[in-house]
Amino acid sequence: MDGLRRVSRPAAVTAAVVVVQVVVGLLVVLLPPGGTPHEVPVAISGPIIIAESMAEQADQRTGTALDAHAVASAETARGEVRRGTAVAAIDIDLRRDRATLYVASAQGEQMTRAVASSVRTIAGPFGVTVETRDVVPAADVPGASWALRVLVAAAVALGLALAVVVTWRRGPVADTRPESARRVLVVVGTASGAAAIGATVATAWVGGAWLGWWVVLALTSTAVGGLTLALEGVLGVAGVGLSVTAALATAAPLVRVDHALLLAEPWRTVTPWLPHGAALDAVRDVAYFGGAGALRPVAVLVAWTVVSYVVLVVARRERLRAGVRWSDAARGDATTR
Repeated sequence: MDGLRRVSRPAAVTAAVVVVQVVVGLLVVLLPPGGTPHEVPVAISGPIIIAESMAEQADQRTGTALDAHAVASAETARGEVRRGTAVAAIDIDLRRDRATLYVASAQGEQMTRAVASSVRTIAGPFGVTVETRDVVPAADVPGASWALRVLVAAAVALGLALAVVVTWRRGPVADTRPESARRVLVVVGTASGAAAIGATVATAWVGGAWLGWWVVLALTSTAVGGLTLALEGVLGVAGVGLSVTAALATAAPLVRVDHALLLAEPWRTVTPWLPHGAALDAVRDVAYFGGAGALRPVAVLVAWTVVSYVVLVVARRERLRAGVRWSDAARGDATTR
């Protein structure tokens, strides 16, 4: 009960902030989500002059929808799609007046449809019949289109929940180094354990390497939990509200689309550099593309984790230099009651 009394007022404020942010999140979801591809990498193969010409016309005919480039062979084009470095590829065969469009439905059903439509637009003037082949199909299981987003959302929610529980039981900040270390260990340890369960579920649901799933899910929860604790270290318990604000405002649009490159601005630009966006890119690569392209999003998650815990340490040091201690404030608050 003592812990409850200590945080009752901040908790009430935080609850009010959370309610406001839920409303904000709902408004974001109800706004037009985008759905138009933006600078989606596409490989084009065929006679070099034709391939280069088609790549140049991509900007003229589709605006910024495609980031097209010519490659030397159909094998190279297919390879880029299989590795996830290109979302789609088209191979032109003028001798047969045919073109083969290679797609990866693992990139998302909405993304596949949007890119296929844009590619057919640039192929139209060449008078070829376009045949589509799915070289990296999505998992043939119920809920496959939602699986990646659900798993990432669970990891983000766990990170937020861990920070809230630590705050509820121990207050928003730590006065001593051992207490600070315990808070961090609770977040990291619980996130790692939960990620093991999540990785087991993920590999059974959509496939991919268990270790890759575990690393990404653990880093996601650790980064989000660390960010929330860091914001609390600077702002007090209001940091929880700010963290929830950021999570809702930036992640809500992904409820409506299955790929960050389909988002409207500004989410399209910032999402890959935020924990949930980086996590979504990483788990897609782990599940379907062998994990080779997960280095950048994993590096983003590591950066968020490191920066968050550095801020946590610096904030504690500055509070002590200023003579501010949470334990003293809590005792004073209890005395006045």
